[in-house]
Amino acid sequence: MLDEPVAEVYGDHWSIAGGPGVPGAEAVNHADYLPGRNVLLSAKAAIWCRLRDVETLCFGTLKANPHPDSTAEFFRELEGVLNRALDGRLRIIRPYESLSKAEVIRRGADLPLHLTFSCNDPVGDRPCGVCIKCGERRNGFPRAAGFPDRTPYAAAGTDAPG
Repeated sequence: MLDEPVAEVYGDHWSIAGGPGVPGAEAVNHADYLPGRNVLLSAKAAIWCRLRDVETLCFGTLKANPHPDSTAEFFRELEGVLNRALDGRLRIIRPYESLSKAEVIRRGADLPLHLTFSCNDPVGDRPCGVCIKCGERRNGFPRAAGFPDRTPYAAAGTDAPG
């Protein structure tokens, strides 16, 4: 795991500070946009890969991701820039780019998905249960994927039975 501290970049943005500015479960899909997120994530990872002769970098972006740094064109161009900068042969793949959250959940039905994490405002080591990412997750399990979400959310009343 590579740490990517970004407090100096984002400052008091909700993604760092948490709290009242975090988009809630009912927010529009693009409300959780973090400018440059995939640029930040890719730079350090690409350098790590280059120094270890790893030639594939994987991003878990989904079909519904509306952000400008999650398009196929963006990743093609980013791959080119990284390879020029690092004199490498890095390939960026996005195996879930055509899948919804529910489709990814269904594919992992036999895995301990309750141990995965995608929260914007964690409470200690637990997902909050009320942010936009927790809302996507809660909707993706029982409504779309067809089985209960066993995630231990921090907010009362957000845990699905099961």
